[in-house]
Amino acid sequence: MLERLDSLDPDVKAKAMQLILKAAHAGIPLRITQAYRTLQEQAVLYAQGRQSLESVNVLRRRLGWSDLKDYENRVVTHAAAGQSWHNFRRAFDVVPMHTGVPDWLSPHWEQIGELGESVGLEWGGRWQHKDMPHFQDTGGRTLAELQATQPASSNG
Repeated sequence: MLERLDSLDPDVKAKAMQLILKAAHAGIPLRITQAYRTLQEQAVLYAQGRQSLESVNVLRRRLGWSDLKDYENRVVTHAAAGQSWHNFRRAFDVVPMHTGVPDWLSPHWEQIGELGESVGLEWGGRWQHKDMPHFQDTGGRTLAELQATQPASSNG
């Protein structure tokens, strides 16, 4: 988990750690599921649910990822490569844990979101296309500004 946090910009990592600690204090253990993503990783996730299962699995294998089952081939991101704050080390995703198992249907998402907001993070649960696990810190910049000054890396 901490190695994923190490992939974030230091200020975002600090806020992620604050969120993890606050959630733990509230009795909600969190696991970081995603942080920095390469452009290739983002492209594969964006293809998911938009391309055939066979095409998605070919892309996944190129990254060394396991194949998806048919029921797993659903849209998981609305951001193409270079359009996600994950590509710029400014976003991460979490999942609450229940008895050591990820609880994607947790009743605690609203509380987790509020805790993240309390440390200065933007929570995807407030968006039109809700992304409950997602947190980001834009650093007061727009994505276009960041793209112009700091191109997303195509590799790790």
